[in-house]
Amino acid sequence: MPFLVVREWGFTVQCVLSVAPDVVSLQMVKFATGLSKDSYVDVEGIISVPEDPIIGASQHHVLMSMLIDSQVEIQVKKLYCISKAVPALPINIEDAARGEIEIEKALQAGKQLVRVNQDTRLNFRVLDLRTPANQGIFRVQCRVENIFRQFLLADGFVGIHTPKAEDSYTHRHLCEFTGLDVEMEIKEHYSEVMDIVDRLFVAMFDSLNEKCQKELEAIGKQYPFEPLKVISLFSHCS
Repeated sequence: MPFLVVREWGFTVQCVLSVAPDVVSLQMVKFATGLSKDSYVDVEGIISVPEDPIIGASQHHVLMSMLIDSQVEIQVKKLYCISKAVPALPINIEDAARGEIEIEKALQAGKQLVRVNQDTRLNFRVLDLRTPANQGIFRVQCRVENIFRQFLLADGFVGIHTPKAEDSYTHRHLCEFTGLDVEMEIKEHYSEVMDIVDRLFVAMFDSLNEKCQKELEAIGKQYPFEPLKVISLFSHCS
């Protein structure tokens, strides 16, 4: 039975192609299995729970009736190729998503895995951005910005957008700086600022751990880091 693995926003799901009269023809199966990797497709089908565990896909679904976390797959009914990728891409997403720890472990076991260097990633950034880690970084960054803004607005702050003039130092000058600034009046004591910053980071880390678990897991798989923890300063001072 042919399978396809489709990816969206860093997560993957297995699609099953079963020949059925008036639904899925043999020609459709041959067409689908002949598509090159990383082609853009539209898939229409029925979500189902597989009988056997799926190894090559990440997508899960919580079955509310059973209150368990179960794997899912898509029984394909229609499939359209929106844009077909070239047969051989400059870099493979699987290689670009590989972390240094995995590569080093493979070397110790006598195996050699492809390492995508930084200059190669930048030269083919449009492909590198498709890795689960980079997709997770975008979402975590977006979440941090939203928490920052919502928290301060709820505390009486006002958002302003000030102009900034900066010369271009090269013909390919690119500014990738992201800044989040807070300016506030100190009414009586500097501890007022400490209180704002303390509560802001507690809210930020709590929200990331609650809302971005899959994204943090995807980032940590390629770029390992310690779990996000924050201790309230004022809770220890009281």
